[in-house]
Amino acid sequence: GQPAGDPEEHPVGEADLVTAGDRVLRFLEAKGFATKSEILRSNWRHISAFDLDIVLATFVSGNLVAERSQGNQILYYPIVQTRGVKP
Repeated sequence: GQPAGDPEEHPVGEADLVTAGDRVLRFLEAKGFATKSEILRSNWRHISAFDLDIVLATFVSGNLVAERSQGNQILYYPIVQTRGVKP
Protein backbone atom coordinates (compact mmCIF):
# COMPACT_ATOMS: atom_id res chain seq x y z
CA GLY A 1 0.00 0.00 0.00
CA GLN A 2 1.06 3.50 -0.82
CA PRO A 3 0.90 6.20 1.85
CA ALA A 4 -1.95 8.71 1.48
CA GLY A 5 -1.13 11.57 -0.83
CA ASP A 6 1.58 9.59 -2.64
CA PRO A 7 1.92 10.76 -6.27
CA GLU A 8 1.64 7.12 -7.40
CA GLU A 9 -2.05 7.21 -6.43
CA HIS A 10 -2.99 9.32 -9.46
CA PRO A 11 -4.60 7.23 -12.20
CA VAL A 12 -2.35 6.51 -15.17
CA GLY A 13 -4.90 7.89 -17.63
CA GLU A 14 -5.33 11.28 -15.95
CA ALA A 15 -3.57 13.21 -18.74
CA ASP A 16 -5.62 11.29 -21.33
CA LEU A 17 -8.79 12.35 -19.49
CA VAL A 18 -7.71 15.99 -19.66
CA THR A 19 -7.09 15.65 -23.41
CA ALA A 20 -10.44 13.91 -23.90
CA GLY A 21 -12.18 16.55 -21.78
CA ASP A 22 -10.69 19.31 -23.91
CA ARG A 23 -11.92 17.50 -27.03
CA VAL A 24 -15.43 17.21 -25.56
CA LEU A 25 -15.50 20.92 -24.68
CA ARG A 26 -14.32 21.90 -28.18
CA PHE A 27 -16.97 19.58 -29.67
CA LEU A 28 -19.71 21.31 -27.64
CA GLU A 29 -18.39 24.76 -28.54
CA ALA A 30 -18.42 23.83 -32.24
CA LYS A 31 -21.92 22.29 -32.19
CA GLY A 32 -23.54 24.66 -29.71
CA PHE A 33 -25.19 21.79 -27.79
CA ALA A 34 -25.33 18.00 -27.84
CA THR A 35 -26.74 14.99 -26.03
CA LYS A 36 -24.40 12.58 -24.28
CA SER A 37 -24.96 10.00 -27.03
CA GLU A 38 -24.04 12.55 -29.73
CA ILE A 39 -20.85 13.46 -27.86
CA LEU A 40 -19.98 9.78 -27.47
CA ARG A 41 -20.80 8.96 -31.10
CA SER A 42 -18.31 11.57 -32.32
CA ASN A 43 -15.62 10.91 -29.69
CA TRP A 44 -15.80 7.16 -28.93
CA ARG A 45 -12.22 6.64 -30.07
CA HIS A 46 -11.02 9.13 -27.46
CA ILE A 47 -13.24 8.66 -24.40
CA SER A 48 -15.29 5.88 -22.81
CA ALA A 49 -18.90 6.35 -21.69
CA PHE A 50 -17.71 6.06 -18.07
CA ASP A 51 -15.06 8.77 -18.48
CA LEU A 52 -17.50 10.97 -20.41
CA ASP A 53 -19.83 10.89 -17.38
CA ILE A 54 -16.94 12.05 -15.18
CA VAL A 55 -15.90 14.80 -17.62
CA LEU A 56 -19.46 16.12 -18.05
CA ALA A 57 -20.12 16.07 -14.29
CA THR A 58 -16.85 17.94 -13.72
CA PHE A 59 -17.65 20.54 -16.40
CA VAL A 60 -21.17 21.07 -15.00
CA SER A 61 -19.80 21.47 -11.44
CA GLY A 62 -17.18 23.90 -12.70
CA ASN A 63 -19.72 25.94 -14.68
CA LEU A 64 -18.01 25.19 -17.99
CA VAL A 65 -21.05 23.32 -19.29
CA ALA A 66 -24.77 23.62 -18.53
CA GLU A 67 -27.30 20.82 -18.84
CA ARG A 68 -30.94 21.20 -19.77
CA SER A 69 -33.68 18.61 -20.06
CA GLN A 70 -35.54 18.57 -23.33
CA GLY A 71 -38.17 15.85 -23.59
CA ASN A 72 -36.52 12.65 -22.35
CA GLN A 73 -32.99 13.81 -23.18
CA ILE A 74 -30.42 15.98 -21.45
CA LEU A 75 -28.69 18.52 -23.65
CA TYR A 76 -25.24 19.85 -22.75
CA TYR A 77 -24.29 23.43 -23.65
CA PRO A 78 -20.94 25.16 -23.31
CA ILE A 79 -21.14 28.20 -21.03
CA VAL A 80 -19.60 31.13 -22.89
CA GLN A 81 -16.10 31.81 -21.62
CA THR A 82 -14.12 35.02 -21.96
CA ARG A 83 -10.88 33.26 -22.83
CA GLY A 84 -7.91 35.49 -23.29
CA VAL A 85 -9.88 38.66 -22.52
CA LYS A 86 -8.03 40.86 -20.05
CA PRO A 87 -10.05 43.05 -17.68
